[in-house]
Amino acid sequence: MWPFRRKRPLVNRFIRYLIISDTVLFSATGLVAPIFAVFITDRIEGGDLTVVGLAATVFLATKSILQLPISWLLDRKKGERDDFLLMVAGSFLFTAVPLIYMVSTSPWHIYLAQFVFGMASAMNAPGWLALFTRHIDKEREAFSWALHSTSFQGGMAATAAIGAFVAKTFGFQTLFLLHAFFLALGSFILLFVYRDILDGDKKLGGRA
Repeated sequence: MWPFRRKRPLVNRFIRYLIISDTVLFSATGLVAPIFAVFITDRIEGGDLTVVGLAATVFLATKSILQLPISWLLDRKKGERDDFLLMVAGSFLFTAVPLIYMVSTSPWHIYLAQFVFGMASAMNAPGWLALFTRHIDKEREAFSWALHSTSFQGGMAATAAIGAFVAKTFGFQTLFLLHAFFLALGSFILLFVYRDILDGDKKLGGRA
C-alpha cells in the first residue's frame, strides 16, 4: 500500500458541503461588498455616507435581534431537520437582496434590502453553526474551522476585484444578477446533505 495514502478524507462529506456552500455564498457577497458604498452614493437618490452607515446598522441590528430567539427555538426542537430547513430557507432568502438592489431608487429601498439581509442571516447562521458543530470530525476541529475560514475568505478576496470589474464594464444591474445567481447556487448546494439529515433524525428518533 502506498505509504502516504490518507486513511480518511481531511473533512467528512457533510462538512465539505457546508464549507463549499458557505464559500460560494461569501464569494457572491464579495462581488458587491467592496463597492456597495459606491452604488449607494452614485445610484440612489439622496444616497450619501449616512445612508451607507444606516444600511449597515439595519442589517446588523436585524440579525442581532432575531438570531437569539431563533437559536433558542431551534435548540428546543428534537432532531436536525428544523435546523436544516431554516438554514436553507435563510440561504435562499439571501437571493432576494440583490434583486431588491436592482430596483432600488431611494434610501428606504436599501433599508428594506438590508432588513431582508439581516433576517435571512438570522435564519441561516444558527442552523449552519449547529450542524457544523455536530458533524465536525473529532480531533480535526481546528483544521475544519480553519479550512472554512480560509475557503470563504479566499473566495471573497478573489471575487472583490471581479465585482468591481463587472460593475465598471457591464453596470450594477449585471453585477446584481451575477450576485443573485451565485447566492442561489450556494443555497442549492446545501440540498446535497438533506438525506444525511433525514437519516440522522431517524437514527436519533427525531421527526423524519
